[in-house]
Amino acid sequence: MLKKVTLAMLIVSLLLPAVIMAGTIELPKTGQTTTYATGDDGAIEAG
Repeated sequence: MLKKVTLAMLIVSLLLPAVIMAGTIELPKTGQTTTYATGDDGAIEAG
C-alpha cells in the first residue's frame, strides 16, 4: 500500500507542474491585408 501511495505522489509531483506552467501564448498577426491565392500565408483574419 505504501508503494502505491508513494508512486501516486511521485507521478502527481512530476505532472502537476507541467499542467500549472502550461499557459496560452499570443502569436502576432501577420499584417497581411490582401489575399493573392488560396492558402497564402494563412487566411486573412479581419479585425
